Amino acid sequence: MSKKAEQTEKKLLQCAKDEFLEKGFLGANMRSIAQRAGMTTGAIYRYYEDKNAMFEAITKPVLDEFNVVFQHTSSVQSELLDHNELESRMPVASRMLLGFVEYMYRWFDEFDMLVNGSAGSSLENFADKWIEADIEATRLYMDKLVAMGQLRNYPSMRVIAIFVKQGYWGILEAVASRMTYEEAMDYMRYLIPFMQAGWKTLLEEGGGTAQNERELRQ
Repeated sequence: MSKKAEQTEKKLLQCAKDEFLEKGFLGANMRSIAQRAGMTTGAIYRYYEDKNAMFEAITKPVLDEFNVVFQHTSSVQSELLDHNELESRMPVASRMLLGFVEYMYRWFDEFDMLVNGSAGSSLENFADKWIEADIEATRLYMDKLVAMGQLRNYPSMRVIAIFVKQGYWGILEAVASRMTYEEAMDYMRYLIPFMQAGWKTLLEEGGGTAQNERELRQ
């Protein structure tokens, strides 16, 4: 691709981003993006087959980069548990959540598009991959606690899945509400201990015992 074509594509994606941020994926249209970019609609199709391809070109690299960070942090937490370092896991989890917020605000426009304007696109359920991975990681974590004799209650996987999902959307609420960075960090100062206390209460004082849960799963 020539330098001129690269510059044209860069301008096109910036105009598409402005359109998505203003109207969301469903409200955006190729004709309007073309007008913003000073191009014909037909010229756009030489770069992208449809608006979903443009939406992905803008947001997917940000998601892919975060997935690498997410997998690394998850592996660190797992290693701590393998070495019975339970007390060390909580600070690591807290740093992971704060790092998540830092990352979201480094790429705020892209996350604004994903959280507030991705309905109808191929990335509408962009957080599902993280949630599913975290549900499985939480299950493995709790199984290890059971094996170590350090888990009093073992909620059903349905309950775990609900709380994991709520946790992620609790964090994404900072973008959904379009908080400033300062507001988001202040929000996390309350949200993190709230979430940690909730999980602690759920696992220590919940309704089902670990033994009962194991029997139900057999």
